[in-house]
Amino acid sequence: FRLVFDTESGALGAEAALSIPQTLTITNTDIDAMSMTFVVAGGDLDVEQDDSTVTLWRVTVPFHEVSA
Repeated sequence: FRLVFDTESGALGAEAALSIPQTLTITNTDIDAMSMTFVVAGGDLDVEQDDSTVTLWRVTVPFHEVSA
């Protein structure tokens, strides 16, 4: 999945937190499928600046859903 931030520092902070091996939980009340417990797995985290809106930053998170 991708996380979107309005500052580079926010994106880099998320990348740093997600780089620590741990079980994490994400909750999205609008999209049930995005409410899960997961670990970062299957690739590298990627931070990129949006091509058309330079104030937006994305963190791509390779994940594996796990049981809570």
